[in-house]
Amino acid sequence: MIHLERRHKRQSCMQSSADLIRRKSAEPGLALTRLFLPCLLVLIIVTYFSAIDGPFQYDDHHSIVDNPHIRSLQGAVSFLWSPQSFSEDPRSPMYRPLVLISYALNYALHGYETSGYHLLNIAIHLLNCCLVYLLVRRFDGGLVGAATASALFALHPVNGEAVVYISSRSESLCATFYILAVLLYRPVEGSRSGLDRWTVLSTVSFAFALMSKSVAITLPALLLVSELLRHRADGVPSRLRQLLTRHWPFLLISSLYLLSTADVVSRAIDSDSVRGLAQQLGTQTKALVYYASLLSLPAKLSVEHQFSVAPGLLSIDVMVPGLVILSVAVTTWRCRSALGARSVWTVWPLIVLLPTLVIPLNVLVNEHRLYLPLIAFAALLGAVFEKLIDSRRHIGLLAAAILIALYATLSHERSLVMER
Repeated sequence: MIHLERRHKRQSCMQSSADLIRRKSAEPGLALTRLFLPCLLVLIIVTYFSAIDGPFQYDDHHSIVDNPHIRSLQGAVSFLWSPQSFSEDPRSPMYRPLVLISYALNYALHGYETSGYHLLNIAIHLLNCCLVYLLVRRFDGGLVGAATASALFALHPVNGEAVVYISSRSESLCATFYILAVLLYRPVEGSRSGLDRWTVLSTVSFAFALMSKSVAITLPALLLVSELLRHRADGVPSRLRQLLTRHWPFLLISSLYLLSTADVVSRAIDSDSVRGLAQQLGTQTKALVYYASLLSLPAKLSVEHQFSVAPGLLSIDVMVPGLVILSVAVTTWRCRSALGARSVWTVWPLIVLLPTLVIPLNVLVNEHRLYLPLIAFAALLGAVFEKLIDSRRHIGLLAAAILIALYATLSHERSLVMER
């Protein structure tokens, strides 16, 4: 009996020691996350404060300043079925009713005082930074990695256009509901594949994302791929059938959206039909490498980038990036078990940018298109810093702080330029 009591005490002491060690090791992450939101709020405000009084620019004039449809909240319901309400020019229709409602609210509160419009843009961006933190945690990110990823996303200079340029609100507002849809979605477990409340909530958020910008049409593909990456290749056919029975609400919303906006989409494609499909695919394959360079080294940022059309799919500057993309996709599929849930970050940018790969838009490359893809870049970089902080805490924290400070400085300088 005495022997058993001693053994029990030893086990209790060992358990207490293990708990203490776990608490000690988690202290830096917990301390960081407690300070995360207030520090991030201060950093974002300080970084973008200079742009609050910036003027209307570019598309702001036809979609806000000269647009009579946003000057009354009484007609806000018509935004839901009238793409022509997006602009004072009926030849430039776009289906973005939630964006128009936000413009109408701004106009009702502030008129043409731009500070209100900019403050709402910054508030949406701050909300997205918090959602990015939750999203990284959802895909197996640690506390430190998620906080670092969120800060990098918040202050990366390439996001300056989406935050400072009022008309780019469509990008950030779409991202809000896009991320929410991913967070609300619950993976299919076991034989359960029926409709549940989380799928309904995720579908509703998906619909709101589509009412902000058409790029949200990629969400069903992202959810499907992320689910397939979680399972072995020998179970893919049966898994795919199970997933499709669960994903029918997303497919239904996508079909309804495409049918209701068919005229707008066909007009966008016809107006830019000077580029054939081979030229379009080649140009945007080359653009993917260009985007990667902007994210890795955010220099020479501009509203209008000098970028040329590719002659076709067989040019060397298209084939090389194409092979790189293919190799990344194959490696991700083969190593998905080792990568776990984080494997989604390697395919996230390509899936989100799919519409711009196919539809020949007037502008070949644009920085605000990187708002959603930047989440994957920040998540992967956050994971690297988390590993570094775990092994060499002070060096890792110093390196992360230096990079975040550099991003904040560059973003602040960019906002000063865009203010003019």
